[in-house]
Amino acid sequence: MSQKAFILLLVVFVWLLGCAGGAQKSANMEFGVEVAERGLWKEAMYRWQQVLKINPGNPAAHNNLAVAYEEAGQYDLAEAHYKKALELDHNNKWIQDNYREFQEFYKSYQQEGEETENEEDTGNKE
Repeated sequence: MSQKAFILLLVVFVWLLGCAGGAQKSANMEFGVEVAERGLWKEAMYRWQQVLKINPGNPAAHNNLAVAYEEAGQYDLAEAHYKKALELDHNNKWIQDNYREFQEFYKSYQQEGEETENEEDTGNKE
């Protein structure tokens, strides 16, 4: 998934949560989206981690952090946060879609890695 698609998903997700009556709005959540839009993923991660320190049960923060970890290539952390977000809000279509897209990407990423290893192994034997 491209960086633009990630950012769009983040913006829409935060906006939709803001429209939902029970959603907690947070300056760190909003600022995290703003800096993610500028490609400042480490700062975005920091902001969403701060949200989770205050409210570890915030599914949007887990989802957004998962997207940031995915963007940073930290796929194990991304998967853990997607799973936590789904555990907290298993009916949330945005989280479901983000996780599904991550799984599709990660599966192809792992397959490419295996193919590269196989090519290297074959090359070393000749």
